[in-house]
Order: sequence, then C-alpha cells, then structure tokens
Amino acid sequence: MSLRYMALDFLSFLVIAYFVLVQLISIVLIAPWLSTTHKYDELFASQSRLVNKSWFIAFQIMGSYTGGGMSLVDAGMVPFQQAYLMIFAMLFAILAGNHGLPIL
Repeated sequence: MSLRYMALDFLSFLVIAYFVLVQLISIVLIAPWLSTTHKYDELFASQSRLVNKSWFIAFQIMGSYTGGGMSLVDAGMVPFQQAYLMIFAMLFAILAGNHGLPIL
C-alpha cells in the first residue's frame, strides 16, 4: 500500500471525525444548560407544534454548522439574545463548519 492511499485513508477518517466532533462539542455545551433552565419554556410552549428542547438543540447546531440559518422557533434566535453560552457554542459551530473548514 502506497503512502498516497494511506494518506487518503487517514484523511477520510479525519474529515468524518471532525464533522462529528465539532457538532458534538457544541451540543454537549448547550444541552445541559438548556435542559436545566426554565427561562425559555414559555417560548417552546407557544409554538404551533411542540418543539422538543433536545431536537431544537440538535437542529440549531446542525443548521449552524452547515450555514443553513434555519430555526425551529418562529422568532429565530431573537429570544436567545442573552443566552451567551448558546451564542458562543453556535458561533464555534458556524466558524468550524462550512465557513471556516479550510482554515481549521
């Protein structure tokens, strides 16, 4: 096996690990905080359909990583203006995702 194929094997592992770990780190930062705080319960209850907090977190992080800009909450990220942990975790996912992948 040549060095070129060994490098391609390693790169295929590295890209998949990077994809999973960046999102997992962001989810691990936000999930315990949002599940324990009850400040935003009224926001989730006021949606036309029930929005589960864990699904919301996963959707927000995946959307941030891919640069989709979508949200499961009608008001987007406006109600979370003071949620700095969530903002910084999503900022990390945005910069480490499609926008900053070549740099990182």
